[in-house]
Amino acid sequence: MRRSRQMDTLVRLAAMAERNARTGLAGANQDLLRKNGQQRQLESYEAEYGEAWLEAGRGGVSGQAAAGLSAFRVSLGNTMAAHQASVSAAAEARDVQARRWQGMRQQLRVFNDLAERSRREEDRERERRLQKSIDELSGRPRGPGFL
Repeated sequence: MRRSRQMDTLVRLAAMAERNARTGLAGANQDLLRKNGQQRQLESYEAEYGEAWLEAGRGGVSGQAAAGLSAFRVSLGNTMAAHQASVSAAAEARDVQARRWQGMRQQLRVFNDLAERSRREEDRERERRLQKSIDELSGRPRGPGFL
């Protein structure tokens, strides 16, 4: 009984680690989704301002206004590039969390299997001791065909 209790403690610890890893994966997924949404929004702005820049060029706006819009588009492009790097980092962090969770999940399965095996071994040993006591009390001989 002692070994299975020790294994149960390990199972509880492994379950807690797996739960923490799962929570970390969920957080990384949410972060990636949020950053992807932000990137789509930046791309939408870029398309919108690109169209505005074309319209300004067709409409004959002043050079100063065109230069200001052009500078804003360059700044927006730089922001998009930096944010894309942030999206890539979030995707990598999510992949790391996924691998961590998979490892913790596998570890939990192993500990569950070991705990179950320990319980079965303890049950068999308990049954052998009980059968031995019954055999001794009944006076029956014990031999190879008996438990």
